[in-house]
This record gives sequence, C-alpha cells and structure tokens, in this order.
Amino acid sequence: MRLPVESLPYFVFAATIFGLVIGSFLNVCIYRIPRNISVNGNHGRSMCRDCGVILKWYDLVPLISYCILRGKCRWCKAPISARYPLVEFLNAVLWGACAWFFKETIHAVIYAILCSVLLVLSFIDWDTQEIPYRFQGIILALGLLSLFLSDFPSIKERVIGMFIISVPMVILTLLLNGFGGGDIQLMTVSGFLLGYRANVIAMIIGTLLAALLGIIVMRREKGDKRTKIPFGPFLAIGLVCALFWGESIYNWYFRLF
Repeated sequence: MRLPVESLPYFVFAATIFGLVIGSFLNVCIYRIPRNISVNGNHGRSMCRDCGVILKWYDLVPLISYCILRGKCRWCKAPISARYPLVEFLNAVLWGACAWFFKETIHAVIYAILCSVLLVLSFIDWDTQEIPYRFQGIILALGLLSLFLSDFPSIKERVIGMFIISVPMVILTLLLNGFGGGDIQLMTVSGFLLGYRANVIAMIIGTLLAALLGIIVMRREKGDKRTKIPFGPFLAIGLVCALFWGESIYNWYFRLF
C-alpha cells in the first residue's frame, strides 16, 4: 500500500525529522514507564531532575537544545545524560532508514513504530532487567494490523515465526533458566509480525552480540559470572538488522548448504 507522498527524498527527510521529534517522547517513556509515572502529561511537564525547574520549550528541542546547552542544565548547570540526544538521534536514523528501505509504503510506517518500540524496551531492559508487557502488546497490535495489508509475511510464516524461536527459549529456560519471560514474549510477537526468517536471523545476531559482550565483561571482571546482562537489547538489535537485511542474510546462509 503506497502512501500519498510526492517523492522519496521528501519522505525520507520528513520521516527523519519526525523520528527526531518522536525520539524526545521516547526519552520520556524510558524514564517514566519503569517508575510507573504516566507519560500522557498528567504528571506535569519535563523538569530538571537536579534542581526541579520546569523546562521551557526551547530547552527541549531534540538534539539542538542539548548542543546549545553543552549538555548541562540552563539553571543549575548539572550535566544532562548523553542518553537523551542518543535516543533522539537513533530514532531519527531508524525512521529515516525505514523510509529509505521500504519507500513510500505503509510498511515504512509500521516498521518505524516497531523500531521505536524496540529502542524504548532496550533501554528499559538495560536499566531494570525487565521488558514491560505493553511493548509486546504494541508489537502484537502491529502484527494484527498488518494482517489486513498486502506484502507482509503469510499466516504460515507468522505462525512458524511465533514458535520457531520462542519454543526453544522456553525449553532452555525450564532446563537452565536461560531467558526471561519478556525475551520469550518479544520473540513470539516479533515472529508474528516479521515471520520466521527474520526471527531466526534476529536470534542469531542477538546471541552473537550478547556472547561477545559477555566475554568482554567477564574478562574485565576477571571471570565474575554474577554480572547480569539483559538479553532484550541484543534481541532488539537483531530484530532491527533482520528487518532491513534479514531476507538477504537468510537466503545467503542457506545457499551455503
């Protein structure tokens, strides 16, 4: 389904700018959701966490305000976490990439939303070791919506995608306590949206990245196995990679056999 857009460059530019703006809201979600604070504005406007001053609109312009203020609060000069501009930048890049890869189609919109969800849950999981259920619900909703659209994975591919990774994860969890429930649910709903090929590639990439970081951490901490590394962010990276290049990687890999 094509969108009524004049040209691809315009669509990519608009998606990137809109992704930048949405990235500012994602920062609110990352901070508030784990603390059970409403993200709809009922708990007041954004403020400095150090001095409590309510921030003006010109202090909240994505990326630009951070650069102008040189990473410090205008009032108390406390440092502002670099995470805020990082999230805004990453979301802008992801939305622009979706527009570029999937052209002027509804696919670009659905996958851009997916990327934002994966971005938020990654930072929350990194901070809390938990993935709130609402994110799996959003991905499931995207999957249900895509059922009524063309050029998405077939029902067969979706059903296989739901179980091809999640079932082995459940078995490993029962035997070795290997995965969290949020990780399993994430791969289940992602398989329903993206199909089994993307899910397989996402799991491979996520596992390799998590293993690499685990080796680095263990070497730094001299073999201390008590440090817990959340798996959600690596699965999210794998899903984003699979979203853009999964089909090509899958076909290339299985041509080797």
